[in-house]
Amino acid sequence: MIEDTDDTTNNLFLGPNSGGQNYDGEFMGVMTQGSTLYLSILTGQRPDNGFSGSKGLYSPGDIRIETSMGTFGIEVGGGAVSGAGNALTEGATGTTYAVNSNGYTTGSSDTAAAQTVGSVWRDVDWILDPLAPQQPVQFEINGGSSQVGEADFIFTRDSVTAEHAIIELALDIGVFGGATLQEFYWLPSCGNDELHVSTDITSVPEPASLALMGLGLLGMIGAARRRRT
Repeated sequence: MIEDTDDTTNNLFLGPNSGGQNYDGEFMGVMTQGSTLYLSILTGQRPDNGFSGSKGLYSPGDIRIETSMGTFGIEVGGGAVSGAGNALTEGATGTTYAVNSNGYTTGSSDTAAAQTVGSVWRDVDWILDPLAPQQPVQFEINGGSSQVGEADFIFTRDSVTAEHAIIELALDIGVFGGATLQEFYWLPSCGNDELHVSTDITSVPEPASLALMGLGLLGMIGAARRRRT
C-alpha cells in the first residue's frame, strides 16, 4: 500500500473512494516471533482524531481480525480533535465516533469503561462505515462480549509533518484461544481507505515445555528398547 498524496496537496486518488492524507491508509505489517504477535499500521490518521478541516473531521477506526473461531476487535481510540496529537497507549479511554452519510465525523463519545485503548475483544457489535461497500470499522461491546487480552499499544504521529501517524502493538498470541488468524483489517471510520493483510497464523505455538516433554518420552522409549534387547 502506498500513500495517496504528499503531506500538503491532498488531491490525488488511490481508493476505494477519495484521496487525501487526512484519511489515508498507507501500510500494514503483521508478524509473529515466538508467542508474540506484532502489528504495525502507517496512516494519515492522527491520535487526536485526525484533522479538523472545512469539510469536517476524520477519525480512525478500530482493528478487526478475522479468525477460524470468529471475529476479534482491538480498540484504537482517538478522542476528540484537540490539535495536540499526544500519543495514545494501552489503557487510555477508548472512543466511538458518529459519522454522517458523507463519511465526515460529526461527534465522538467515550467507549464503555472496560473498552480501553489496546483491549482485545470478541463477540462485539460492529459499526459499518457509511460509504460503499460499507465495512465494519468500529466496535462496541455488549453484555455478551468477552475481553480476551490487552496489547502493548502506542498510536503516535510524526512530529515533523504532523500528518503521518503510526499504530504499533504487540500481544500474546494465546489470547486468540487456538484460532487460526486469517485476515487483518484497519480502516478510518469513514471507510475511505482500507488496509488488509491475509495470513495463516496459528495461535497455538508449541510451548518449549511440551517440546522437552516429547524429547523425554523419546528418551524413555529408547531406554525401554535397550532393556528389552
